Amino acid sequence: MIFMADILNTFRNLTDLIFTTKAELASQSDKLAMTIMFPHLNLVNLELKAYRIFGSFVKLIAQKCPELRRLVMNKCNACVLNTIVELQRDTPSALQNLEILAYNPTEKHPPIPSLDPTTTATATATATATASSAMVHGVKQQHSEEAGKKGIRIIYTNNGGSAVPASCMIPLIYNNRHTLETLYACIASMPTSEFERITAQYPNFKLEKIKNLTFWLGVGIRDIILRSIRGSTTLTWLELLDMNGLDNLVVDTLLELPPLCHIKFVSAKMMPPDRKKLFQLFTKYAQLSEDNSNNNNNNQCLLKSAALQNCIGVITYDMLEAVASIKSLEEVWLGGHVLNTSLESIHQFISQLGSQKLRGIYLHDIVSITDVTIGVILGDIVDKLSWIKLKELNLITDQVHII
Repeated sequence: MIFMADILNTFRNLTDLIFTTKAELASQSDKLAMTIMFPHLNLVNLELKAYRIFGSFVKLIAQKCPELRRLVMNKCNACVLNTIVELQRDTPSALQNLEILAYNPTEKHPPIPSLDPTTTATATATATATASSAMVHGVKQQHSEEAGKKGIRIIYTNNGGSAVPASCMIPLIYNNRHTLETLYACIASMPTSEFERITAQYPNFKLEKIKNLTFWLGVGIRDIILRSIRGSTTLTWLELLDMNGLDNLVVDTLLELPPLCHIKFVSAKMMPPDRKKLFQLFTKYAQLSEDNSNNNNNNQCLLKSAALQNCIGVITYDMLEAVASIKSLEEVWLGGHVLNTSLESIHQFISQLGSQKLRGIYLHDIVSITDVTIGVILGDIVDKLSWIKLKELNLITDQVHII
């Protein structure tokens, strides 16, 4: 068996490590605890996959590799997240530089961001010099005010599937609410009693620096997350998945936000009375793009991409017309087996977008799309497109001819 402790003891200048084992981590833990006498101050990026990862092992890693800035873990027990919160709260020197955290990402998961190699080199050199100075002078290094504000910038959980318990995830988000810029999280629904406890325990739940947010909106979680982004001036990328209701509460929150660059709704249900608000949202973005076009204001954030996938009661003729009127759109995803509209309106939608700034289109599981859509409608704009993605279009044949 190869031991992580042997690797860390042998390669003291190692900065990046991907460690995979099919064995239990008990023996790895014992050797880490017993053989690493001095912290490894150069390791900043660790990807770990094991049979099962518990909080006790992560606590050891935090002690032995205090300069970690990126930590990706597969086969984790949810208690690991509680351990990270406890370390941040009770042991400020542990994981104080952690910026990127990924919990059980799957193969279909979006790529986990990498560290900037230039900042990695700078941080490593600084950590080594600081530690050497502390050893020479025999004093404990004090955290500066800036270090006290450090926290995780990017958090990724698994991509759907088994949702993370709210009791494990919410404290982690709250603990890093001042620094989080990207949050990709699938959190389990919660009963009313747990929702009330969490909202009371974690007041002022605002994501102050959030830029990119992808969330599965389970019961209870939806209200907490919508509250956390209400009035945000930093959010530009928003994806909401598995919503029981794409209702006025959701859309009102989006209407109050400054313009976003990307909006995606997946597996959402909408009742007819709520469509008016969503139509108002898309009309708002259409007007913004029109005003921007007239004023040549290139600095304003405008909607560049939009996605409506598997949304029941959402994709209607008037909704497609409103989306197609957004002149700033460069990418569109449209799909799902439930479309309350005609093939002709889909053709008009594609044609209008193609006459504007459209650069890419993704059509998925739309039963009415035929060879005509691909050959004629897309054929008219094919020279303008950088990419086309077609998936599960059952009426498409191998006889398509681009005209």
